[in-house]
Amino acid sequence: MKKQLLFGLAIVLTILTGTVSAHATSATKGYKMQAGDLLVAHGANANSLGGVGGMFGHVAIATTANYVIEMPGENYGYSLKQNAHVTPKKTLFARHASPVAGSWVDVYRLPKAKQKAAKQAALYAYRDMYKKNNPNYAILPAGTLYQSNPSYCSKFIYLAFYNLFGTRAVKQFNTALHFVSPYGLNSTFTTAYKPQFLSKITAV
Repeated sequence: MKKQLLFGLAIVLTILTGTVSAHATSATKGYKMQAGDLLVAHGANANSLGGVGGMFGHVAIATTANYVIEMPGENYGYSLKQNAHVTPKKTLFARHASPVAGSWVDVYRLPKAKQKAAKQAALYAYRDMYKKNNPNYAILPAGTLYQSNPSYCSKFIYLAFYNLFGTRAVKQFNTALHFVSPYGLNSTFTTAYKPQFLSKITAV
């Protein structure tokens, strides 16, 4: 019970690190996606972690100019087993960028000097974490941050960078209860790798 309480507090604290967005644009007209981009969903439709009204958020990583990998949980009829999915860019933004629903996607991109690393992490996520070892979806039990299975959307991306680059790219957490939230994912990166805000997508 104590571990669950502490884990719950960790979730509450990390979801408070969301970003105030600017530079609204369209997914098809104003944004050219590239491998390694991080796409953080906000608003009512951003609920892969089970939050009410998008409270916990959702994040995906682009693998090419047209596709992303994500762990969407049970949304859209997906099974919790082998929950990582390759999703077309158009589908992702249709689900998460809607001015009517009050939903949008913030796009982050690693610094120019780390673009190669971003692409390598995206390829690793596809080849080694999706094709070979597609994880089941679960947030609990706590204490499994460095175990690849089970996983969830933001942990999946965190591990792609951690497994490839270790503490050069992302921070290592000593507590077994640590939770990497979609809105707090950026804060796990080291200064040299920290993704930079690129665009706010409000429509397909």
